[in-house]
Amino acid sequence: MVDKKKIDDKIKDLNSIRAMYHRDFKENEIKHLEKKITDKAFEKHKKVYEKHVEKIKIKILKLERKIGQLKKRV
Repeated sequence: MVDKKKIDDKIKDLNSIRAMYHRDFKENEIKHLEKKITDKAFEKHKKVYEKHVEKIKIKILKLERKIGQLKKRV
């Protein structure tokens, strides 16, 4: 069960990181709508955001699969 706890903690950490990226993206989106940053700058931020979020999603899916495997063993 220690492994499951560690995996759950890692998933929580990844979700909090994803939330920070989302918050930053929303701030940039608001700046873009207020014309404080250019379209080009906003698109750059958007691509970086999407790349980071996709990597985090993949990591979370792998960890959830590990939890599923641990449950099958018990």
